[in-house]
Amino acid sequence: MRGNAGLSLAAVCFGLFMVGLDGTVVSVANPAISDSLGTSFTELQWITNSYLLALAVFLILGSKLGDRFGRKKMYLIGVTAFAITSVAIGLVGTTEGVIAFRALQGLSAALLMPQTLALLRATFPREKFGMAIGIWGGASSVAIAAGPIVGGAWSAPSAGNGCSTSTPPSP
Repeated sequence: MRGNAGLSLAAVCFGLFMVGLDGTVVSVANPAISDSLGTSFTELQWITNSYLLALAVFLILGSKLGDRFGRKKMYLIGVTAFAITSVAIGLVGTTEGVIAFRALQGLSAALLMPQTLALLRATFPREKFGMAIGIWGGASSVAIAAGPIVGGAWSAPSAGNGCSTSTPPSP
């Protein structure tokens, strides 16, 4: 076992949680996004699906890049890019910008997501790997289930000006 196993598990679960949450959070917030940006139904579909499409298309490439350049390095690049694109989505203010940054966010997710399992495999010995995978899977499940709740809470009128990302609404 290399490194601090508990910190590694927490770090990969954090990244996986962000990916899962963003996959589901926007769907519930679509009415607030439409009101805020004045989007058409087609544009709302692109806002929702550009993230998922980029994630799906680049997932295998993200895994290969981790093999080639280092899993930890690709994970950290993915998490950093994910955070930057989340902030950019909240600040851009145009439908086209949100769609573009959502696609970049999906690309970032594709960089970090495959590294999570590989990092766990490299960190945990065989006898503890099953426990780590169980926690990893639990984090993913909670994120996917929490997305609609978080999306509803952030897009509620009491949340301020609404939100179209997984970052808190900006003033």
